[in-house]
Amino acid sequence: MILSDLSSADIEGMSYNELIGVVGETNRIPGGTRTCSLIAREAMLGDHSLVLDVGCSTGSTTLDLTRMSRCRAIGVDINDLSIQTARQRASALGIERAMFQKEDATSLSFPDGQFDVVVCGNVTALVHDSSAALAEYSRVLVGNGLLVAVPMYYIKEPSPALVDEVSSTIQVSITPQYRQDWVEFYDVPGFEPWCSAHFAFDDIPESRVVAYCDEMLAQTHLDSLSSDAQQMLDRRYRAAMDCFRRNLALMGFTVLMLRKSSLSLDPELFTASPTP
Repeated sequence: MILSDLSSADIEGMSYNELIGVVGETNRIPGGTRTCSLIAREAMLGDHSLVLDVGCSTGSTTLDLTRMSRCRAIGVDINDLSIQTARQRASALGIERAMFQKEDATSLSFPDGQFDVVVCGNVTALVHDSSAALAEYSRVLVGNGLLVAVPMYYIKEPSPALVDEVSSTIQVSITPQYRQDWVEFYDVPGFEPWCSAHFAFDDIPESRVVAYCDEMLAQTHLDSLSSDAQQMLDRRYRAAMDCFRRNLALMGFTVLMLRKSSLSLDPELFTASPTP
């Protein structure tokens, strides 16, 4: 994509993923680097591991995991511009153990049992057939491989107006989901719990979002956009970030790890919980 060729109408018609591809935003997994560190540690990633990062966006999680653990990783996303940006970042960082390619989460091109770990972030909530995506995650995992999901959910009830605004911003019709909804979704035959950790998003001030947008939109690569295109990008990007600020203040997420069972085992009876 050549930015100087983009018109205001082009920017207005872009999906959210295309928009952040233009901006060059680091679209992180919920929890960012802390979540990646938890995954690398609990999944015991190393140079022996092959990881699939589904819905990799601009490559942040894929690249963080390779840098933290020396694992090999393939990041996949359905958006061409996101894949292009991820490849550029890998090249700039000199990371050769990460590859990126375009894929549909509901119909992956990989053979059965190829990956030791599949990371799917919050993307499963946004695909058109989440059950088909889950079946694909299972298919490409090795026996005893780990599925790492990081679903986001409401911990406070949102207003219908906010749900509509979020749906319009990401161009996906959403239905409010809560922690139990995702617990039930991932409670399927063939997987057993490995570990989990729960978090709540911080309620950050509006001024912090404004300052972030100021910095992102001042990047020199955006200077090649026409004045009209820059104005449209400014309007859409700031509106999206403010929407997310208000929405995430009501939300939390879980880092959920499940092991793909290779044997039929009796259920675990004597469980335990952390103590203070």
